[in-house]
Amino acid sequence: MLGVQLAKGPTLRPPEASGTPPWGQVGMAAGYRIGFATGNQGYGLAVLGADNLPAHHRELVREVVDYVTGLGTPAPIGRLPDVEEDRLGRACWALALYETICRIGPAINTPLHDLGPGSTVHDLFGLANEA
Repeated sequence: MLGVQLAKGPTLRPPEASGTPPWGQVGMAAGYRIGFATGNQGYGLAVLGADNLPAHHRELVREVVDYVTGLGTPAPIGRLPDVEEDRLGRACWALALYETICRIGPAINTPLHDLGPGSTVHDLFGLANEA
């Protein structure tokens, strides 16, 4: 039943690029989404990743965590309204990008480096391209 409900909704996929998709980050983003659905949320690695980047990233990741934790925990079966589901998917992708910085280091090639001091959460969420 849940699979049928989820199959009907739009999906977010990693940005199209030459080469192999970033499956590790896709898995991390899925892990954040599953954590949200089950109430098992942990954002420590994403926050630590932001700490390894310029200061404005700490504020961006804090806004993402505040947004996700502010949603509460949904019913075990079901989706959020499409607009919120899309925004949550983008938040999970952003958290995965920051977690990658924590795990690998700030020298990794990531679109986070393109976000300057004036960047907003909207800019951050724009890194998750729609399929």
